[in-house]
Amino acid sequence: MPSGTFDRWQQITKDFCAKACAAYRQGTIDTQMIIGCHDNLNRALLKELKGLGEN
Repeated sequence: MPSGTFDRWQQITKDFCAKACAAYRQGTIDTQMIIGCHDNLNRALLKELKGLGEN
């Protein structure tokens, strides 16, 4: 993945997870929710990209 595309993915993931987990902000589970959100989105991306470039 080109670095510019990867940088955009990271920013979109960060923004999305911050909004999706806003209800947990300042709570003890906030960090775990953010990490879980990032993990789920990254796994979805990997699943979609699997097989691309394989011939």
